[in-house]
Amino acid sequence: MPLLDDPVLSVRTEAMNTLAPLYTQLDENKRQKFDAVMNEYLAIQKYISDRPEGYLNQGIILASTGRVAKAEQIYLLGLKRFPKFIAYYGNLADLYREQNLETKSKEYLDKALSIQSGNGSLHYAIRLWYIRNHNEAAGINELKKAVQLDPSDASFVYGYAIGLASTHETEKAIQLLEDFVMKQGNDPLILHGLISIFHDQQQNDKAKYYVNLRKNVFGY
Repeated sequence: MPLLDDPVLSVRTEAMNTLAPLYTQLDENKRQKFDAVMNEYLAIQKYISDRPEGYLNQGIILASTGRVAKAEQIYLLGLKRFPKFIAYYGNLADLYREQNLETKSKEYLDKALSIQSGNGSLHYAIRLWYIRNHNEAAGINELKKAVQLDPSDASFVYGYAIGLASTHETEKAIQLLEDFVMKQGNDPLILHGLISIFHDQQQNDKAKYYVNLRKNVFGY
C-alpha cells in the first residue's frame, strides 16, 4: 500500500498491479488511493490507444478489480480497431468464462483460432474449455495440437502427458515426458509428472531416480 504514494510512476503502477487481485478486500481509504493510481494508469493507456496494448492494458486492470462490464466494453472497442490482435479474444473468453457464459467463451476462442490456428496457447485454452464441459477426448486432442505446435512448452507437454495417463496411455505419456527432458533439459513440472506417473505405476526405482534428479537440480 505505501508504494501507491511513491514518486516514481513505474513503482506506483507496479504496486497497483500487485494489489489489483485484492481490490475488493481494501477499505474505503485504501481504495481511494488505489483508484487514484489506477485512473492515472488508465489515462496513460488511453493516450496510447493507437496501439492495441492500450486497450488491452485497460481491460486487464478493469477486469482484475471487478469492473467486468467496463473491461468487456474496452476489449470489444479494441477488437473493432484491431480485429487481428489475438490477446483480446483470449481475454474476452476468460471474462465470459468467469461469468459462466461458456458458449460466448468458446465463440471467442474459435474466432481467435480462425485467425491464428497455429497458436499453441489458444489450443491449450480451448482444451480447458472442453475439460470444463466434460469432453475429455476433445480436450486431449487440443493438447496434442498445442504440443505439436510448441514442443518446448513444458506446461503443454505436462498437460498432454497427464491427459494420456488418465486414459491409460501411460507408456506414451512417459515417453513424451522423457523425450522432453532429453531434448529440452530438466524442468520441474516435467520431472513432477514423471515422479507422479512412476509412483502411480509403482515403479519406485524410476520415481526415486527423478526425485533425486529434481533435488539435485532444483533443491527440493
